[in-house]
Amino acid sequence: MEVISVIVPIYNVKNDLRAAMESLRAQSFGDFRAWLVDDGSTDGSGAVCDELAREDARFCVLRQKNSGAHAARNTALANCQGEYVYFMDADDLIERETLERLLQCARQTDADIAVCGYQIEYRRAGHLADCKSVPGFDGIMAIPGALPDGLTTELIFPPWNKLYRRSFLMRYNLHFPATYWDDTIFNTEAFGYARRLGFIRYSGYRYIKGRAGAETAKFRPDLLEKRRAELTALERLVYEKWEIPTLDGTRMIADCYVRNLWGCLTASFMPQVSRQKRRQIFSEVAHDSAARHYAAFITKQAHLAPGMGMLLRCPFITPVYLVSWLLAHIRMIAPHGFDRLKR
Repeated sequence: MEVISVIVPIYNVKNDLRAAMESLRAQSFGDFRAWLVDDGSTDGSGAVCDELAREDARFCVLRQKNSGAHAARNTALANCQGEYVYFMDADDLIERETLERLLQCARQTDADIAVCGYQIEYRRAGHLADCKSVPGFDGIMAIPGALPDGLTTELIFPPWNKLYRRSFLMRYNLHFPATYWDDTIFNTEAFGYARRLGFIRYSGYRYIKGRAGAETAKFRPDLLEKRRAELTALERLVYEKWEIPTLDGTRMIADCYVRNLWGCLTASFMPQVSRQKRRQIFSEVAHDSAARHYAAFITKQAHLAPGMGMLLRCPFITPVYLVSWLLAHIRMIAPHGFDRLKR
């Protein structure tokens, strides 16, 4: 039985799959089994999976009708046998020592979940345009307990910067829900049940944005609704599960929610969004009491520029509209600079 089960949902990523899996094969820790779940690919990704399985006995292939990444991850969870579980996306890259360092952290701290930092790479026309670091930190969080310095929702939400104890996932029957941003809901649930979290400063993953056809490049009509569901899950985690009704906990929630609302506003200027839908989004944000509440907690210490919080508290919608329009155009021209302007 492998020590680490690596779960990789795969759907129409033929052009990037080989490079992603070669980065996995190059791991300094070799006692893993990669579960490649072909989620009904139509571009030849399945054939690449078969090639990988023939080349390396640590790779095995599961197939299912197209059901989404959440279902693919759950399929592998039901089949894998490793002591620990690691989730990877099929079009990103993992650093050479990631599994080794996360495993060392998990064992030394007796953590249910071990967490590392990562890099976001912004691609434009197939080339690296810029990168952003989401730093990890060295520490342990016993729950309930104080919120560690350095912990942000950018470290909590993704699935691929973590190593999970499989018995912990099974004990609480943790699975990915059938929804967009299933990984966010999964991790707020997992972090709520975990009794001990381990963190390392190491940057272990390269999350690549800007590829044509990527889910993050599409507008979702229910985007604002999903962000509110995310807020509810985060509030439950911080206030109820972690029992941290402190200013630090509120500021972490505020930083996440206000930043996400600006993302919704700028996304409403995407070409496929009608004026009617855009007006609806701005109207809902203008009347969002949670937005006004949390905007008051955006400070110079937050990960979001204080001015972005102040604007959401403005009684006039025109300044918000103009700034959103400006950010949207910058986002289209230079996606890699979008986050920098918000900060």
